[in-house]
Amino acid sequence: MLLTHKYMDLEKSVLKMSSEIIKEFSNKESVEFEYLYKSMEREFDVDVNELFIPSLILLHALGKLDYRMSEDLLEWIQ
Repeated sequence: MLLTHKYMDLEKSVLKMSSEIIKEFSNKESVEFEYLYKSMEREFDVDVNELFIPSLILLHALGKLDYRMSEDLLEWIQ
């Protein structure tokens, strides 16, 4: 579930995964989609499908992430 509630584990939330995605871009300008997905699978023990796409959507809505479909590449926007 994406909505917060008092029993929610914040270590398994969209905000936490978004912060881990930001860390992946700390010294890179772009990352392959599959590489980023696999690294989030290693980082989180929960079902990544539930949090990964909403985290990408959040970062895109904030204007920090762009997706290049032709290269299957996620690009960090400064």
